[in-house]
Amino acid sequence: MKTDILIIGGGLVGLSIAFHLARFSTKKILVIDRTKLNYGSSTRNASHFRVHFGAPENTRFAIEAVKRLNALPSLTGWNPIAARDGYVWLIYHEEQ
Repeated sequence: MKTDILIIGGGLVGLSIAFHLARFSTKKILVIDRTKLNYGSSTRNASHFRVHFGAPENTRFAIEAVKRLNALPSLTGWNPIAARDGYVWLIYHEEQ
């Protein structure tokens, strides 16, 4: 099989890359993973989106990512079942 673009990793990030490349390219794209596609989580994403970051560019990037996630149903007919259920940060001192 001939492929133009090989993506290693079929988690959230790898499949997102493949999806957007396929939308804007005619190249043959192949996604491989050590298990099933869309089975595990991409490294360190913890299946969460948040827009609170220390660097303004990271905040802008995260806001754009959430907009793209929300647009998926109209682009694909598939609902990713993303829930806005909040985020909690707990801060403590080790002495307590």
